[in-house]
Amino acid sequence: MRATVATDVRPPIWLSLAVAAACLVALADWPYGFYQFLRLVVTGYAVWIAFQSAAESRPVWPWVFGVVAVLYNPLFKISMSRDAHAVENACTAIAIVLEAILAKRGNTTSSR
Repeated sequence: MRATVATDVRPPIWLSLAVAAACLVALADWPYGFYQFLRLVVTGYAVWIAFQSAAESRPVWPWVFGVVAVLYNPLFKISMSRDAHAVENACTAIAIVLEAILAKRGNTTSSR
C-alpha cells in the first residue's frame, strides 16, 4: 500500500490569518513562553504548507516555508537580535497571507 498526500487539505483561511496575526502580535513585548508557543505553531504551519505546496507542484512555496520552518524550529534555535526577529516575524506574516491569498485564488505561482 502506498501513502499519498491529499492535495485538497489546505489550512482554512482563518488559521492562516491567525498564524500571521500571531507573528505580528509578537512584535510587542511578551513573556518568553509566548515566543516558545509561536515557534511551535509557526513551525507546524510552515511544514504543513511546505509539504502541501510541494504536493501541488507549486515551486516557490516549499522553499519559502522550508526556510521559515528552519528559522522557527523549537529544537535548534537560531539566535538573532530582537530587531532581526521583528523583521523575521513581519516577513513571515506577509508570506503567510500572500500564500493564503494566492492559494485561495488558485494561483500556483508557477512559471507557466
